[in-house]
Amino acid sequence: MRSAGVVLVLAVALAAAAPGCGESSTSVRDPHGTVEVAEGKVLDLTFSISPGVGYGWELVSRPTGGPLAYDGEDTSGFDGGESGGSGVQHYRFRATTNGMVKLVFVHDYRGKTVERRTVTVVVD
Repeated sequence: MRSAGVVLVLAVALAAAAPGCGESSTSVRDPHGTVEVAEGKVLDLTFSISPGVGYGWELVSRPTGGPLAYDGEDTSGFDGGESGGSGVQHYRFRATTNGMVKLVFVHDYRGKTVERRTVTVVVD
């Protein structure tokens, strides 16, 4: 009976570790210019935001096909209830094949675009 319990604990531990198993990522904060990522990795592009005062970034050109697959976006470090609170906007992509793609982001401040930024992503 003891060995069955050990096997069960081991199986649960392996199952918990499986979702992230083998997956690696490249994170780039406040990206500019050219960013390189290895094929098969997740690319996490992060931007500082402060939505309570109208400061944020938006992806305006999602890749369709090619070397990157859009994998979603979310925010961290911001609970949504703080006036003037800041956080980080994450844009995630999966590098699927070798190649190059340009991503366009806009920086908005109080409803006006103050910067348009093109980030070139090279997958190798």
